[in-house]
Amino acid sequence: MDESTSTSVASRGRPIGFRPDSTAVPAGTQRPVNSAAPDIVNGRMKRMFLGALVVLLALGACGSPDAQSSEPTAAASSPSPPPVATGTVEQLAARLGCQPQIRTEAAELRQGVCRAATGEFTVTTFPQERFKLTWLDAAAGWGGWYVVGPLWAVSASTKAIADDFRQTLGGSLIDGSKIPKPVGPGQ
Repeated sequence: MDESTSTSVASRGRPIGFRPDSTAVPAGTQRPVNSAAPDIVNGRMKRMFLGALVVLLALGACGSPDAQSSEPTAAASSPSPPPVATGTVEQLAARLGCQPQIRTEAAELRQGVCRAATGEFTVTTFPQERFKLTWLDAAAGWGGWYVVGPLWAVSASTKAIADDFRQTLGGSLIDGSKIPKPVGPGQ
């Protein structure tokens, strides 16, 4: 072995003519080329492309207006909830047909009482969500129903009344008897 050959073998760590694929061919020889391979690959690609195209066209037909039934569904016929109301105690109460008597004005909340044919209810607003959550925790002891929106809550004595309020104000309906009661010292 001459000096240049031994250097190249030592520097690369493999013999001259080594190819790192699974079919090593001695240096200076040609690899056999499979001329059918490109046609097989192209044929597979065409079939995959056409298959994907057929699936996409079928899915597109399912979503077209002509393919859909013209009969209304249960979801389409049910009324959508109104947008959730925002505002002051007076504004929220006015939407419920009441002029509230302000009972509490504090940094944490503002509360008005309304009297209607269906009974007495309160409309309460809060400067921050955390105050509303604290108030709801305290309300667990009272039961009842609550319609709750962003920074406000409205009490109701029955679910039917709360449902009516929710249709007007939007928001979420909460069963006061299901609110977990806070546990603390002395309880």
